[in-house]
Amino acid sequence: MLARLIALREQLTPRGIRYAQLAPVAHLPNEILLDIFRHGAGIAPSTKRTLPFELAVSGVCRVWRHLALSCPEFWTSVFITSKTPPDHLSTYIGRSSDHLLTVTFCHWPSIKRDRIHLSSEAFLPHILNILYSNAWQLRSLRAWNVSDSALLTILSELIDVSAPALTDVSIKGNPTIHDAFYRNHDRFDFPFLIDDSAPSLTSLEIDHFPIETGPMPLGWSFSLRSLKSLTIRTDDLYGFRKANQVAFPLLIAAEDLRLLLQSANALEYLALYGPVVDCGDEENDSISAPVLRTLIIHCETPYVGYRYSLLNTLHAPLLDHLEILWHDDLSYQVWEGDDPTDYLFGSQGEPKFPLVKRLRLHDSTAEGQLHATSFIRAFPNVEELVIGEADVVHISSVLLSLVIPNSNTKNGTLAPGTWPRVKTVLLDGITLKSWKRCAGPLRRWMRAGGHEGAFVMMLNFCPGEIVDRAPTGCKTADVNADVLRILQMGSCVDSACKLATEKRIWYFY
Repeated sequence: MLARLIALREQLTPRGIRYAQLAPVAHLPNEILLDIFRHGAGIAPSTKRTLPFELAVSGVCRVWRHLALSCPEFWTSVFITSKTPPDHLSTYIGRSSDHLLTVTFCHWPSIKRDRIHLSSEAFLPHILNILYSNAWQLRSLRAWNVSDSALLTILSELIDVSAPALTDVSIKGNPTIHDAFYRNHDRFDFPFLIDDSAPSLTSLEIDHFPIETGPMPLGWSFSLRSLKSLTIRTDDLYGFRKANQVAFPLLIAAEDLRLLLQSANALEYLALYGPVVDCGDEENDSISAPVLRTLIIHCETPYVGYRYSLLNTLHAPLLDHLEILWHDDLSYQVWEGDDPTDYLFGSQGEPKFPLVKRLRLHDSTAEGQLHATSFIRAFPNVEELVIGEADVVHISSVLLSLVIPNSNTKNGTLAPGTWPRVKTVLLDGITLKSWKRCAGPLRRWMRAGGHEGAFVMMLNFCPGEIVDRAPTGCKTADVNADVLRILQMGSCVDSACKLATEKRIWYFY
């Protein structure tokens, strides 16, 4: 009788189900399946119609659904697109129990203004009302690939929200959001920055969206005591001119940045991409950053005194990683014979940022020229140096001029404070022509330095340069396009430098 029942079940069971039951994945322990689910959780959807990973997994079979629903942390990453149903967020909140959530708005395309009431943006206030009511459960908030109108709605609805567990905010708006914000008559302040609404916030990243303090109430103040990383990014000025935007793309005023940094006593990383700060004319205002270790100021197009105004007011005694543009727009503010690097030194002539070990100099289109000698001496402890193609010839010639002849050694010695501790130099985006001009001066500076251990010089040639052999000036070379061989060489070796290559990057030892 039992054999007949088994045979009957085999006849009634489709072949695909029988094969699925025999598949190896069907015999995995539940613990391993849960680990696989956790690794897949949080994967961003590729399109607005992509089914979230959590819903796809829980819809495979009854066993997988039971496992997925029994693991609340599996439902802590929510991606909200223009095609997700209005109750999508509520579903994740209910299944995640009391676990903290990471909410991401993405894939919200632009729509015509007269059709907003027919689009999914009409449901945004309902979704945001759910998020507002459960903000205590919010750990991370992100937005990318979101239309200007949708992003304005999202941020305006979260102005007064209180998120005590929020640690990470990343708002990546489109370049047009800045102009759309100032065209909007109901301007608002950026959420989570005041009234201690996000006391645990440690990372803040904002692209193109302004931090406007005009609408803030009287007596307001920034409350960012836990903030450790701040990145503000906008287009350079050439993009503003080409787009004919109404509002100048400055995201925060100098006074507001000073107040923000004063409230963020734990800030360790500050990156400003583009001329994001209106520096103003107040020279007496100081910006205090007691634990700041990394500062990036990247502005490709000339902007009058941009870097000068920022570093002149900054007090960061622990700064050890600095990325700035080498040239500044100095043509309107420097008299002939003046040294525009005085802001890098204290009142007694001591370097203002003596602990900087990683220094990167970005190219700029400005015509102003800094005094390289005093600039070099402003950072006496540099160990890693990156120089752009527009500056490498000038800086290499200045380094050569700082080599002092010495009768006791044929290589000479370096003048005091001439980057004696440099171990790695990257010449970024150079051409063969500029390399031929700077190879000799750099080689003499390397010899005079008497560096202990391996000295590495990397050449990153421009994409248009064809480099199929060792550049002129190298006595020995070991070229291998497939395998990079790192050739250890100390100061005791007679050869000036040895070379290995991988693609277009050349390593000198």
